[in-house]
Amino acid sequence: MVGVSRSKSSYYKYRCVYSHLAAFIKQRYECEDLTFRELDRKFIVDFHAWIRKGPALRTNTTWVYMTALKHILMLARGCGYMQRDLFANYKLHCESVSRNYLSEEEIIEFMRVPLEEPQLQLVRDAYIFSCFTGLSYIDLRDLRPENLLKEHDQWWISTKRRKTGTEVNIRLFAVPHSILLRYGPTPCGERIFNLPSNGWCNACLQRIVEHTHIGRRITFHSARHTFATTITLSQGMAIETISKLLGHKNIRTTQIYAAITRGRLGGELDRLSHRLDTFCRTAAS
Repeated sequence: MVGVSRSKSSYYKYRCVYSHLAAFIKQRYECEDLTFRELDRKFIVDFHAWIRKGPALRTNTTWVYMTALKHILMLARGCGYMQRDLFANYKLHCESVSRNYLSEEEIIEFMRVPLEEPQLQLVRDAYIFSCFTGLSYIDLRDLRPENLLKEHDQWWISTKRRKTGTEVNIRLFAVPHSILLRYGPTPCGERIFNLPSNGWCNACLQRIVEHTHIGRRITFHSARHTFATTITLSQGMAIETISKLLGHKNIRTTQIYAAITRGRLGGELDRLSHRLDTFCRTAAS
């Protein structure tokens, strides 16, 4: 199903759940396997407690793994292997996570860091490109010349998100367009950015960050957050438009990404203050 209806990261997630379940069953039940019909509510409760304390996973990782198990048991019920829904009324909670992104000043500083290693330059260029287009790592890695279109003297990216299959059309502004010129022309069918793995990209980004005043860890995915906040939301773009550009199927997902920045909040309060001052002067006269 990888590459058809599931991503490779989903495959790895289920493999991790499999490994944790195998270890739990061997330790708690002293056997190699259990049938679906042998499972009960206590199994769910005990495994949840074990995975939370034993492997020392973060709360949200535990939530992801338990949700995966819930999905597998739902499939088992659909196949007739078990009768009851063991997760009925069982609450799974996740923690709210602060979305990491770069401010305008941090983007400029990040772009100006002198780099000698070609691979660091490539990862930095790809990251900045993502900051100004909102493309995820996998969609950017798969970007090819045929995804570039020119209409009325303006360049656009037209592609589909690997994760959701949603079509996205993004206009190329000056910064990402200049980056493209450094890596072109690329033969049709070949990738524009020959990026290493996502993990290696994150390691490269951390090496670059060490030469800045950013002072925190960033990952490639934070470029997408940067697009949703610094590049679009803080400039007054409507949340509905941002959702289209990010290729989200549900606007609630966009609202999670696009946290209101302090600059946007300050601007809104300044405008409110101006309107209230005008109102007060009108009322006084």
